[in-house]
Amino acid sequence: CVLTDAATTEIYTRSLHDLFRSPVESVGGPNYLRHIRAPIPNLKILASGGVTPKNMISYLQGGARAVVLADSLIDPEALVKNQLDKISHTARSLVKSLQSYLWLKGSS
Repeated sequence: CVLTDAATTEIYTRSLHDLFRSPVESVGGPNYLRHIRAPIPNLKILASGGVTPKNMISYLQGGARAVVLADSLIDPEALVKNQLDKISHTARSLVKSLQSYLWLKGSS
């Protein structure tokens, strides 16, 4: 379901403050979020579907309040092969990326 201008207006007029959008990648990704939040800047969006550790910052910059990484966070092959160091490295990289984003956001 894609939110049309009418649906966006309904969200605004009903004073809804939260939106779960999945799969967000298939409807335009971060640009879609920017478009939806333009008339409703205080809308809190949970972005899911197509969000990865590599593009999550773009979604946060696009207006997502939170993101769902789900299966993109853990490489299934690394899990099967018990490569915990690879999984840990991915998690640490994700945390560092998020910390940098939050620090930059707080200093602007």
